[in-house]
Amino acid sequence: MKKTITFFTMLFACSMSAQVQSLATFENFSLSPNSFYTSTVSAPFQDGNAIFNHSWSGGYWQGGFSYTNKYDTITPDYNNLYGVRAHKGAGGSDVYAMAQSNSVIKFSSPQTTVNSIFVTNSTFAYKVILKGDNFSRKFGDTTGTGSGTTIAQGAYPDYFKLVIKGYLNGAVKNDSVEFFLADYRGSNDYVVDAWQQVNTSAIGRVDSLLFFLRSSDMSNGYINTPGFFGVDNVAYSYPSTV
Repeated sequence: MKKTITFFTMLFACSMSAQVQSLATFENFSLSPNSFYTSTVSAPFQDGNAIFNHSWSGGYWQGGFSYTNKYDTITPDYNNLYGVRAHKGAGGSDVYAMAQSNSVIKFSSPQTTVNSIFVTNSTFAYKVILKGDNFSRKFGDTTGTGSGTTIAQGAYPDYFKLVIKGYLNGAVKNDSVEFFLADYRGSNDYVVDAWQQVNTSAIGRVDSLLFFLRSSDMSNGYINTPGFFGVDNVAYSYPSTV
């Protein structure tokens, strides 16, 4: 009898600790060709247990996420807020999400662990980093901002970085993950132009994730680099309720 009780106790413990694996791909959303998600009442959208915030005001996408099937790899300005340099979604999928700095993903299942996320540069940011525009400098170029320093012209150590922080029970966690969308600090300057998988498991269990961008090109406390990036295939797990 004792062995039977022990067996069922172990079985119960194992069932309680089982993890449900899930993947937010955005492919279940219906879109007209060459379009994007818009909610004039700033309603979030949900893929599985992942809830993506969305802010729309005054006829413009103001913040958060928007899923899209716009495939513009050319237009280098604010007329192209939804295109990614990688052309389509991760693995060539039809739908992906665009995000702005300070975007938030909430999870309806408590104690969720986000294992990985695919990210990439928007076409807008990619083009501006390489060539600059009226608001942002070309990365590595010190004209107007680095002049007069000891840094040689064309060698400014620029970067464009995504930082991911986790929240649990309303409190920010100590662990975070950083990913450089562009890095000119070393000898091998690069700008990401394809989907890259970012391991986020080190953040541990969360009820939400906050994404924000950092750039070396700043004015008056604000980044000049276009604050947009692509997101796809959010892989997460949570304890089974069975």
